[in-house]
Amino acid sequence: MTYIMVLKASGIVIFSLFIGRLSHIMCKQGRKALHKLIDESSITKTKTELVIAGIASMVTILVANNIIAILLNGIAKRLAQKHDVASYRSAYLLDIFACITKGILHYDSQLLLAGSIASVLPISLLTQVY
Repeated sequence: MTYIMVLKASGIVIFSLFIGRLSHIMCKQGRKALHKLIDESSITKTKTELVIAGIASMVTILVANNIIAILLNGIAKRLAQKHDVASYRSAYLLDIFACITKGILHYDSQLLLAGSIASVLPISLLTQVY
């Protein structure tokens, strides 16, 4: 029994190392493309704030954790610096929109887990949550 548990644990470790490395490669390549896009953009200060809010919401949906989403949003700092948005304003927008998105979708990760355990679609469980 212990040998099987060790095999499962080592598989999880290898899988998480693989995913970590893959996400690092994607982040580096994506960051280059985003930096190029930001450097070539000419948008107003208000639109920059909307883009920062959208990025915070999008990353929160993708990661399913608002704290991690805020930490991953280094691109917002570059946007704010280029378009003269104050750093406190950028941080405020990141925090508010990440928390609002997580508040609206606060059952997303639990629904995915429950759906995978019960072998049903997570969307079918959504009607049972209140």
